[in-house]
Amino acid sequence: MSRRLLLTVAVSTAALAAQSLNWVRQYQAPSSYRFGASMVYDSLRDRIVVFGGVTTIFGSGYTLLADTQEFDGFRTVTMSPTSSPPAGAQTAVYDTVRRRMLLVAGPAVMTTWEWDGVNWTLLATGGPSPRLQPQFAFDSIRGKAVLFGGADNLNWANRLQDTWEWDGSSWTQVAGGGPPPRSRGAMSFDPQRGRSVLHGGEGSTSGFFGDTWEWDGSTWMQMATAGPGPRITHAMTWNGSRGRTVLFGGVEQAVGYRSDTWEWDGTAWSLLDSGRPGPTPAAGPALAFDSARDRLIKCGGADTSGSYDASWCLTTLVPQAAAFVQYAASCSGPHGHLALSTVSNAPAIGTSFPVWVNSLPDPVAGPAFLFFGFDTAQWNGTPLPLSLDPFGAPGCLVHAAPIASVPMSVGPGGGYANIAVPWDGNLLGLTFYLQVGAVIPGFNAAGFVLGDSFRAQIGL
Repeated sequence: MSRRLLLTVAVSTAALAAQSLNWVRQYQAPSSYRFGASMVYDSLRDRIVVFGGVTTIFGSGYTLLADTQEFDGFRTVTMSPTSSPPAGAQTAVYDTVRRRMLLVAGPAVMTTWEWDGVNWTLLATGGPSPRLQPQFAFDSIRGKAVLFGGADNLNWANRLQDTWEWDGSSWTQVAGGGPPPRSRGAMSFDPQRGRSVLHGGEGSTSGFFGDTWEWDGSTWMQMATAGPGPRITHAMTWNGSRGRTVLFGGVEQAVGYRSDTWEWDGTAWSLLDSGRPGPTPAAGPALAFDSARDRLIKCGGADTSGSYDASWCLTTLVPQAAAFVQYAASCSGPHGHLALSTVSNAPAIGTSFPVWVNSLPDPVAGPAFLFFGFDTAQWNGTPLPLSLDPFGAPGCLVHAAPIASVPMSVGPGGGYANIAVPWDGNLLGLTFYLQVGAVIPGFNAAGFVLGDSFRAQIGL
């Protein structure tokens, strides 16, 4: 969806206040109609890569996916590899040493795969015992992938507690203890501290976990029991911009589906609660940090109704000044030019954008409308400005091609419109144009006056 269409739709959207670090809708993104997908950012080729997942309408069965998609920041392409990992239980990381997406698939037979941007290559069969929903991260300092636990494929109620590492050619079990046995937790790597960070999951008999553990390559250490509540099927990744591990969503014990966002700094968790719109509560979302564009991408996830959430990015919104200035003059009405005015900081995302017009007839002669436009060069192929002289409104000029209009509340001598600009960072810096049109019977042959044009820029 374009920023222009967003603004057009926003005319009736509720107003919200601004803050710097926020979730922003990502309209061009990989398909969100899935949960449990594997997603990484390929820094070598500057691509978000998504594999598989599950798509379903709850109560109507489900479909296991085995497609591979790549998103370059502007468009998504469904790839056509000659071979692929099997659909179903899989988890993936990005191997920063070999510059490949590394994927482990199960559950009946554990297979290890690598994506190079063109094709999938089967690297190994075996290694960890057959399992599903293990926790997986890539230690970029030691150049090894770390896999912990999961559910035993022979008895799904039996959770595992072993730790395995992949060195690029083979698997080695490196620990048999540490965190309590679990599956369906989340794990990512903190390169600043050289630790794989594990949170949550589900035990064999102990319900959900809300603890945080770290693996330094030789030892597991319990770091915290406070923070995000006990949960499963959440997502975690490293945010290189802020130097923090980020956790999103999942299903929290005794609470249900969540949409909360947390940061781990190595010592404690902090809740990122801007109070602004963001992703809906979801299980099985995917997270990846796009270092080239300095943003964290969330894709997919589903709730109990079978509804899939849109894609979002978590980013720092850089403040920009709002602007509202006269662009060009038009004709005069019976009491002079119809000029617009607003408050000093309007328009801004997450706020109301009030617009007034003076110099309307008193008493009111007819309705008034506020016209929105973006293009000041042409209107349906006709060069702008367009004179309305031939239509009976001498001196009146259309300065921007109108794409939407809002009726104004009119009273003695003036009119008013209040436009809600949604909290959407995609709108920052967007420039548009406004003109007021008023029906004034008998003033000219058209009975219509078009006011001066004003240029507005959305700020924060």
